[in-house]
Amino acid sequence: MTSPFAETSVGFAIGGEYRGYRGSSLSDLLSQTPGEVLGNGAANPDTSGRYNVYEAFGELIVPVVEDRFLAKNLTVEVGGRYSHYNTTGTSFTYKAGGTWEPVSGFKLRGNWQRATRSPNLAELFSPQTTGLDNFAVDPCQGARGALAPETNAAIAAICNAQGACRLCGSWPDRGTFGGPG
Repeated sequence: MTSPFAETSVGFAIGGEYRGYRGSSLSDLLSQTPGEVLGNGAANPDTSGRYNVYEAFGELIVPVVEDRFLAKNLTVEVGGRYSHYNTTGTSFTYKAGGTWEPVSGFKLRGNWQRATRSPNLAELFSPQTTGLDNFAVDPCQGARGALAPETNAAIAAICNAQGACRLCGSWPDRGTFGGPG
């Protein structure tokens, strides 16, 4: 299938994926004893955990116009991904963008996307410990006071950039616009 103004065919991709993750950390007796190793005052207990992910995705790239006046190439692309984590639930992410090349050697591209981030094994299953080498509270997940993303714009920006902020009041939408790259 092609556009009436382009010779290149529409491109697409669809697929599915299953991923299973598991991990563990086994500490020796000294590491499990508070104050014995590294001088940090905290014990390092054994940990283990697992989770799985089911995903389905699709992408479409449509050459709209080719080899015309002020449109050597005009392409639109869209894509989406449905993810289901047995630990954190379901999310839908997407992208939409395009490329316009009015003449050879000059290209403008733009993209808009919604991204999410699910916690990894360590974030899900590490026990909470108190010591010099572990933060008791993740600022992106509910810190209070000076580190709270609701009141600290710098922390909110970092958490949003990582797609990790549950409390910042916005989804991590991203847009780009640029020239050759």
